[in-house]
Amino acid sequence: MDGFNTLVSQGKVRYLAVSNRTGGATGAESDALATVAANASRRIIGVQNRYNLLQRAWVSALGDTATLSDEAAFLDTLGRKQIGLIPYMPLAVGMLTGRYRKGEIDSTGRLSQQD
Repeated sequence: MDGFNTLVSQGKVRYLAVSNRTGGATGAESDALATVAANASRRIIGVQNRYNLLQRAWVSALGDTATLSDEAAFLDTLGRKQIGLIPYMPLAVGMLTGRYRKGEIDSTGRLSQQD
C-alpha cells in the first residue's frame, strides 16, 4: 500500500483499483482493502474479480472452496467500503453466450482446440 501512496503523491495515479482480492474477511484484511493512507482520498475505489452467473462464489477470490455466503460477505464489504466491482469473465469464457450447447462440439472454437 505504500507503493500506491507514493504513486498518488507523485501524481502518477489518479484512482486506485486492485484485482483478485478477498474482502469477506473482517479486521485488517477489510481495512487494507479500502485504506491506502491516512488521507481518505487515497483509497481503493475498485476491485476486479472473476464474477459470472456460473461461478458466483468465485467473486470472493477464494476459488473452488468459495460458497455463496462468501459471495454475500464480499459484496457486503464492497458496499460498506463504497468500492466498485469490475467483473472479469462475466460471460464465463463464452459459456453464457449461447455459443456452446450441450452435446454440440464447435470444432472452430478455441475451447475445442487440442494441442
